[in-house]
Amino acid sequence: MGQFRQFKLKINVILPKFHLVFEGWALKYSKRLGTIVIAAAVAMMVLAAWANVAIVLSNGLTRVETFNLIWPLTLASSVAVILVMSVLYETLCDLVLQLEKQKDLARSVALQDALTGVSNRTLLMDRLEQALRQKKRDDVQVALLIIDLDRFKSVNDTFGHDVGDQVIREAASRFKNRLRDVDTLARIGGDEFAVLLSSVSGSAGAEKACQDLLSGISDVFQYSGKKIHLGASIGAVLADAEDTAADLMQKADIAMYKAKKGGRNQYKLFSSNMNIAAKRRRQIEEHLRLALSTGDGLDVHFQPIMAKDQSIISVEGFLRWTNESFGSISPGEAIPIAEECGLIDEIGAFVIEQCCDVAHRFPEITLSINLSSLQFRDQSLSWRIEQQIKNSGLSCSRFELEITEKLLIDQSPEFVENLGKLRKAGFRIALDDFGTGYSSLNCLHELAIDTLKLDSTFVASAKRNHSIALLRSAVALGHANGMQVIAEGVSNEGHREIAFMSGCDGMQGHLIAAPMERRELANFFDSHPQQRSEVA
Repeated sequence: MGQFRQFKLKINVILPKFHLVFEGWALKYSKRLGTIVIAAAVAMMVLAAWANVAIVLSNGLTRVETFNLIWPLTLASSVAVILVMSVLYETLCDLVLQLEKQKDLARSVALQDALTGVSNRTLLMDRLEQALRQKKRDDVQVALLIIDLDRFKSVNDTFGHDVGDQVIREAASRFKNRLRDVDTLARIGGDEFAVLLSSVSGSAGAEKACQDLLSGISDVFQYSGKKIHLGASIGAVLADAEDTAADLMQKADIAMYKAKKGGRNQYKLFSSNMNIAAKRRRQIEEHLRLALSTGDGLDVHFQPIMAKDQSIISVEGFLRWTNESFGSISPGEAIPIAEECGLIDEIGAFVIEQCCDVAHRFPEITLSINLSSLQFRDQSLSWRIEQQIKNSGLSCSRFELEITEKLLIDQSPEFVENLGKLRKAGFRIALDDFGTGYSSLNCLHELAIDTLKLDSTFVASAKRNHSIALLRSAVALGHANGMQVIAEGVSNEGHREIAFMSGCDGMQGHLIAAPMERRELANFFDSHPQQRSEVA
């Protein structure tokens, strides 16, 4: 028995090399391993017996002597073969078991998300295809949800990526707790999840799942004393008979973006109308890329901002795009598409270039340029704008950059950093459409805004006494913080009178002029003094 253990120990010592040689063979024939080893053992015993006979006969012994010698030799060699083959069989079994475990582990790792432990995109697509086959076979309802965490980037920016990872893990855990065992939760992107609902009870079941998931994510996340509030935008789609897995992913994604545009922290069920809108969006994106490369159809129109004495305070540039297929496309439609497909910086550079041309032509005029919230996420924004204007031979003080209240509310580190650099470079800063958001008085003071542009609803509704009081309060707020106050949406004499009676420093709207081409701007300036008005 001691010799057997020593022999087995020697086998185990050479096991790593044995694995390299035999692992492919062992896996291939693992189901017939016992039969193969027994057959090999029998063959070896037969060969050993014949070898023993040959050896004994060659020594010229008598039959009795031969018989008495052969049986012990045959028995001994058989026992040796059995011992060797037993160790070999055990070793092969261990090898097969290890290899199977390694395969299972590799398969599990390949199909799981490393951060959260839930399924990944590969496993989701595989199960989605299986569910669609089951739908055709058994006529069951299948739904797919895509979930995008709202404003998750600000979590990473504010608290760091370690906290961001913890939030993702916690979100996955909350989602999983709200789902059935038969459902599949997968992480398919940085802050994006997908849910496959198998055998769901139609649109009602899909909506119930969406509501449960939104409820689960709405609770406050707490990490090391930090409180984080998150929401989610969910797009849901019920599978049709002809849908593929890729079709469902696309439709759910379209519905999710619809939910995000609708105000976030909500869900939307996919409809055929969304498909039409998505098709238009893709076509507009293609035409926009072409227009930016050729310049065809793109232009900037300019609208003057006038002081009480009818002098021109500044001129605001507005992007205009006319396309052969779609006609005139509004900035409200084009800009979000440009942001989604990564074209917003090119559009921004185009608008600045056109404004620089006008600034050269009218050296006394300040040019106002709108910046989108997405542009402020780029830490190089301030440098790029400053360089483009300086390369054109102009001073940054000739330009006023307009931002929205949304940026003041979000207060991302990139926004604060870019805004500080832009002010340091000499740009004036204007807050556009004031009154439509929820910016705090503290934000207005801390960020040192130069111009407060009141939303058009202030003058449009100011015929009512309480609305006039609101308008005057907004003007007083701006003046108290050292801002120039402009009334937007002034379209008739009544609006003009209300704006200036309330203390506004300037006005902008169709009463003065609609946005116009550059050649029309020259004619306008011929009849109005070109003078930059400041707050006294």
